[in-house]
Amino acid sequence: MEVFLSTRSAGECHYYTGRAQRTITSRSSDGAVILEVEDLGIEAQLDVFCNPPQMVIVNGRRAKEGDYTYDPTRQMLETRLVGARL
Repeated sequence: MEVFLSTRSAGECHYYTGRAQRTITSRSSDGAVILEVEDLGIEAQLDVFCNPPQMVIVNGRRAKEGDYTYDPTRQMLETRLVGARL
């Protein structure tokens, strides 16, 4: 799953799990971009195209090294989704 974030406007897209529709939203708040993913009921890789993150918070806690990777050449943050995250 790939997500392209905007710092100028909120966005929303829907993902169909085969059983139900889930919502993925993004918005800006105090200089941060917030991405909220409803529980998809599956394990998946999430690719977020963005500038280098200053911090990544997962489920309310600061992500540790290895919870995600950032490729500056591709400007892509990668993380695994298990349940609702980010």
